[in-house]
Amino acid sequence: MNNRNEKVVVTQNKYGGCIECIDPTNEVYNIIIRQGYKFATLTGNLETLLQTQLESGSIIYGGKIITKESFSPPTDDPSLCLKQKEGKLCKKNGKVIYSHSYFTYDNTDKDEIIKED
Repeated sequence: MNNRNEKVVVTQNKYGGCIECIDPTNEVYNIIIRQGYKFATLTGNLETLLQTQLESGSIIYGGKIITKESFSPPTDDPSLCLKQKEGKLCKKNGKVIYSHSYFTYDNTDKDEIIKED
């Protein structure tokens, strides 16, 4: 599913930068990245993300975005990981499919995709 030739690119936020606060109470920030049609986030505190020196349009070399799908949610908030197509919830044999994407430098890590009904 991942084309190894596709670059991992840092996306631009609505302010022209790339770091956004997602939880001001706990000081959690993220950078959204994309590779082809896949998106993932790099999450951490502001100091750590600033140390990456990433900017909108930066290319991250040597890594890739992986998608893992399952019938159980990978996070504390399952609604964030529901697989949907064209606004419809994806299911297989009546079970809801959850989808989670992340960035890795592990070349042996592979996508795990569940084909919906």
